[in-house]
Amino acid sequence: MLANGQATQQTVQFARVGQISLGPFVVESPRVMIAPSQLEGDDWGHDLNIGYGFMRHYVVTFDYPNKLITFERPAS
Repeated sequence: MLANGQATQQTVQFARVGQISLGPFVVESPRVMIAPSQLEGDDWGHDLNIGYGFMRHYVVTFDYPNKLITFERPAS
């Protein structure tokens, strides 16, 4: 991670939360990463990161020109 513009290492911690909702999609009791205290950025406004463990069950499309993110369940 970056801290004060320098690459550094910090212990990663995980937690389990009750529920995460993204539009109509709800995941019960997902495991999330607790954002390291020295993580660089303008204003995180949160303490948890979701990532592969949550999104691996969905298709996420980033449309940069139109500034859209599409989040959907894959066809079975």
